[in-house]
Amino acid sequence: MNTKLKYSAVVIAASLSMSPMATHAASVTITNAGFESSFTGWEDTDPSAISSDEYEGSKAAKITGSGGKFEQEISVESNTNYTLTAYIQGTGEIGAIVDGDTSSTVGSNDDYEQVTVSFNSGSASSVTIFGAYGGDEGRFDSFTLESTGTEEPEIEEPIVEEPEEPVIVECSTLTDLEISSASDDGSNDGHGPENTIDEDTSDDSRWSSNGSGKAITYNLGAVASVQALAVKWFKGDSRSSYFDIDTSTNNSDWTSVLVSGQSDGGSSSYESIDVNDSNAQYVRITGYGNSSNTWNSIIETNILGCVEVETETPVEPEPETPVEPEPETPITSTDFDWTGWKVTLPVNGDTWYNDGNTSSAAEIQPAGCTGDIFDDNLSLDYFWSDSEGLHFKVPMNLDGKTPNTSYIRSELRELNDWSPCNSTSEANWSYGGNHTLEATVRIDDYDPDGTKVVVGQIHGHDISYATIKLHWEGDSKPIRVIYNSSPNSSSANNVYLGYIDSSDFWSYTIKMTDTGIELSAGGVTETITFGDELSNDWKDADFYFKAGLYPQQKPDADSAEVYEATFSKAVITH
Repeated sequence: MNTKLKYSAVVIAASLSMSPMATHAASVTITNAGFESSFTGWEDTDPSAISSDEYEGSKAAKITGSGGKFEQEISVESNTNYTLTAYIQGTGEIGAIVDGDTSSTVGSNDDYEQVTVSFNSGSASSVTIFGAYGGDEGRFDSFTLESTGTEEPEIEEPIVEEPEEPVIVECSTLTDLEISSASDDGSNDGHGPENTIDEDTSDDSRWSSNGSGKAITYNLGAVASVQALAVKWFKGDSRSSYFDIDTSTNNSDWTSVLVSGQSDGGSSSYESIDVNDSNAQYVRITGYGNSSNTWNSIIETNILGCVEVETETPVEPEPETPVEPEPETPITSTDFDWTGWKVTLPVNGDTWYNDGNTSSAAEIQPAGCTGDIFDDNLSLDYFWSDSEGLHFKVPMNLDGKTPNTSYIRSELRELNDWSPCNSTSEANWSYGGNHTLEATVRIDDYDPDGTKVVVGQIHGHDISYATIKLHWEGDSKPIRVIYNSSPNSSSANNVYLGYIDSSDFWSYTIKMTDTGIELSAGGVTETITFGDELSNDWKDADFYFKAGLYPQQKPDADSAEVYEATFSKAVITH
């Protein structure tokens, strides 16, 4: 089969910083880590089962009830840091028990997602790793355990005087990174790695993996704090790609980021891998072919990062009378379109209106169409306005779920061309022209363990999942936009924007045009286009904007977590 390969890329999002310490990773053997031999090596507690809905291989473990669990005792080195990783579909908890103390984390996603938990072995020579019920049915596959070593003592350096010149931080996107080395497994297929970034996708130009073991190593130019890795390659006829990804500070002591991983990425979509490696200057990718034939292709590598550089002139002292920056203009009743939105609450209709509706969240419309009126006089426990703007609050012990989701929210839903008191489901707009949501938001309260929060969306009418969802995931991670390639199936793909500080207001823009969707936040702008990342089938859909506070965490009646956010701007133009 002679298949023409297309453009593919690897994008590395990183913060560059010099690191004085080194760690060395090593894999620890887990018996039957992918459940290919059912529960051999594991001790399982019902309700548990073996499922054929796997991440890789042919089997996975499934937990369906609160008592479900499986565990395995593992020999470890004492006083050593470890990272336990697994892939979870649905909801589940993984963790390790060390001398009676438990370290664990919960994953929750409709598709398989990599979940990790870190711990130190202390004085123990063995630990118990486990997978367990995490609040709903979940499937588990592909466990790995890596020792990340102990911190080596710093070499005492002589005291040096601080430089006279001040230091600033500059962030930029670096392209055409140095190819440190490239090796061939002996297949001699004529696709040389020296031509990797020439933007030429002809047969004689692209770098490919024909067979297994062809590797290419990129030099980032400095030791980096790598946050995430996004892989883009040619998918072809629904094939899967297999490859290793490793990082290193010195091009010799390698840390495995993804080992023999499977990627289902398309020719124009990215799949993200959380790295969180603070000691990486080199990234090595080794190809192992794919499920349809033996081609793999990687053409371009970019890095987004921050580097400390010396300024040429000293920073001038502040003037005696500093000029105060103009504050963000707050939303008031005169510049916020109260008739253009409704608000959804994190409680169900029966709780709010005593109307017997326990299956759907309560909502408040403008123009007196509901028991409460959505205007600047509205002041509720979960939504209110003042001189700062619009405030949203979601206590996680409530039950106001909306159709097709397990989550709750306090969120605005756009009402475009709405006839007051008619069905709000008909208030939509169609493809064609420019449609823009501009918002400025501050995250006031959230789960510090890093749960995702959706603050802006484009949603398709009568489609059970969003076209795009803009996520805030913490100060240490970039803004992530998840998009579905087609309105006909759910396929979570990622675009990464800039980093923001949750302690202050920050802005984002979501804009749909005739050619695609433009996304901006944290000083970074990305565009996904129709006919490439987005199927042209989206052009036949109707859409509406959403803005507010939508935690990606399942509610729990016993939870004490509370999310809050303030919007000082939320403006839509068509």
